[in-house]
Amino acid sequence: MQRRKEYTDQEKRFLQKIQTEHSLFKFRMFSGTNREVYESCNIIRFYETVYEYFIYKECLNQSLVEIGLQEENVMNGLYHTYLKYEWLQIGTWDEIEELLKVYVKKHQEKVL
Repeated sequence: MQRRKEYTDQEKRFLQKIQTEHSLFKFRMFSGTNREVYESCNIIRFYETVYEYFIYKECLNQSLVEIGLQEENVMNGLYHTYLKYEWLQIGTWDEIEELLKVYVKKHQEKVL
């Protein structure tokens, strides 16, 4: 991991989960044909951008970490949230944080 602060045990497990999901995603995406990779460029951009955010961000939202540890595939859930709410963007860290807030809020609403 690239961040400079100490990790909590939850953050370590969360980040390990994100790395595993990312590695599996890359394997599946890049084992396809050139055409399949080209047609998947939007989801590839999403995964790479959000993964980079998680790797370099100093402090992660604790609610996101807790929810992420409960979810089977966090990155996939984030991607579907991104698709569902067309106004969400991932071009900057502020925009990614907005996506994460929406994801956490929608997840908490399901639980209540």
